[in-house]
Amino acid sequence: MIFLLLAAASAFCPPTPKSWERQENSVVSVPGWNTVGLKISGKPLWNGNAISWKNLRRNLQIVGEMVLPRPITIFRPESVAPCNEIIRTRAMMIEHLHCKEGGCGEGPSWNEFSSLSRAADF
Repeated sequence: MIFLLLAAASAFCPPTPKSWERQENSVVSVPGWNTVGLKISGKPLWNGNAISWKNLRRNLQIVGEMVLPRPITIFRPESVAPCNEIIRTRAMMIEHLHCKEGGCGEGPSWNEFSSLSRAADF
């Protein structure tokens, strides 16, 4: 029953911001990337490792203060992650990263990056 409630809540979550989607057939050259994950429990991940919300904020601040070329940060929430935590995570990324300038990504168009070795760990 809980699973159904979470799935329903995630279905009504706001969609991925358009500027975070990768255009089909686009070539992307990034100096590296980090991933922010979100578990069904609402717990955040940084490059696949569990992290506190405080440390996630700190990591996003560090990446946002980097000089060019900055790594891109790709958001990968689990499909049934709590909507309120998806919104919270996106807001933190928008606050600290350069999302409007292409510093953020989300959605299946970024899946190819999961099979490549990551050039950045910040």
